[in-house]
Amino acid sequence: MNQRTERIKSLREKGVRVLFRIDGTQLHENPQLKGERFKRIHWNCPFRWSTITDEEFIQVIVGVFRSCAKVQLSGDRIHITLIQRLDDDDWKDCRQYVHNIVRGSVQSGYKLIRKRRFGKDRYPGYQHRKGDDLEELHLAAVHREFIFEKDHSFCNPKSEEEIVNSLPLKISNPEKTYVIDVNKKNVTGSSKIRLEDCYFVCSTDDDSSDYYSSD
Repeated sequence: MNQRTERIKSLREKGVRVLFRIDGTQLHENPQLKGERFKRIHWNCPFRWSTITDEEFIQVIVGVFRSCAKVQLSGDRIHITLIQRLDDDDWKDCRQYVHNIVRGSVQSGYKLIRKRRFGKDRYPGYQHRKGDDLEELHLAAVHREFIFEKDHSFCNPKSEEEIVNSLPLKISNPEKTYVIDVNKKNVTGSSKIRLEDCYFVCSTDDDSSDYYSSD
């Protein structure tokens, strides 16, 4: 019995329902999940699989947020962890562009409430792997966990144009600073700023990922 099988067996023995081949963009349409509500949805380090292009993958997180919005209520949360390679320019925000995380969250009514460290220092034994690969990936990188709360009052009735025209847009939080801003390097000449060009600036990048009492 390999390590993966052992873990699945252990989870099931503890009463955890383990399902496979769940399309995160179609949670609301999946018959196995019919009528379910999910207060917390976690997705760690999404990878582009070989059957789709980079351009198609950009829309995946947008689709995940859209689907989650149909199985969550106000106050429910989505946790998404992104790997941020240290050898990339603008490493603190580059993966946000690749995954289109600003557009995905804003369009579906989710407000960023935290962004913090994730990885082996917080979860000893954690290994960063592609979903279909047993080998750990060794990269010069850090992980950051983005936590979004469903809150339609944050973005509605704001249109994309209103948000872009308000940049940098501060997200209300009495203790931490969260801002939606744009990387001017992504905008050339007189081209129009899009949500795809935006990223989250956070004062919590190096906070521990300990769960707060409200979690």
